[in-house]
Amino acid sequence: MIIRLLICLVMSVHVFALQGMLEQDSDNKWIEGETRTVRLILWPTSEFNENKISFLLEGKYLSDHFYISNILDSSYSKNNPEAFVISARATLVSHLKNKQNLKWKIFNKAVNIKYKGPSTIEEKNKLKDVVFIPHDLLRSKSPLYYILGVILGLVILFFGISYFTKKKRERLYQEERNQWKKAITELNSRKDIETIYDNKNVWGKFFDLEHEEINLLLKKINELQYKKDISEKEIKNLKDYANRVRLFHDAH
Repeated sequence: MIIRLLICLVMSVHVFALQGMLEQDSDNKWIEGETRTVRLILWPTSEFNENKISFLLEGKYLSDHFYISNILDSSYSKNNPEAFVISARATLVSHLKNKQNLKWKIFNKAVNIKYKGPSTIEEKNKLKDVVFIPHDLLRSKSPLYYILGVILGLVILFFGISYFTKKKRERLYQEERNQWKKAITELNSRKDIETIYDNKNVWGKFFDLEHEEINLLLKKINELQYKKDISEKEIKNLKDYANRVRLFHDAH
């Protein structure tokens, strides 16, 4: 007798556990990122009202597959007073495989929701690291829309400034590097030789002073700059050597 009562109790709990159905009246396949009007039916229940369901669903995820951006209407069914019917705008976040049942957690309890609607399709050209903003939210005038717009604008501004600042630094670096390469490979006088040697630590930021060919070039310059007279041939030989330094040929 006790066993029968326990079985009946378990069966009654199972029969009257909250469950649901999500319907979407369309024959067209539903692509990830697309927003549509859906109908969610929850039963058996007498706990819900318009405010409570808005608090539980609006601006939140229904399982891992749908984002509910807006509750359009909600009330108990005229045909079944234990069925609460919700009309809402839902965005498909992640496609379902074979119209699988959804799991929705409410009041620390899992609610099984059967999906009845068109086939869902995965978006093949997904973008990585993007902020997901449902279409309804973009059209709304809610404060959240403006807050997200400001945040998104600041993020774009930050990365834009960082990008162009980096590009400017790279351009200035390359310009100065090329200027020193030209000055060294086109030296033509004692003054040029002295300027190059005196500023070796400046152009050394662009060319490795420890490099064997650069090191030898500095030795040749140092030997010449202290001579009383420097012939044109010596300057030409130094210039020819500078033009054979491989590091200078890599500077563009």
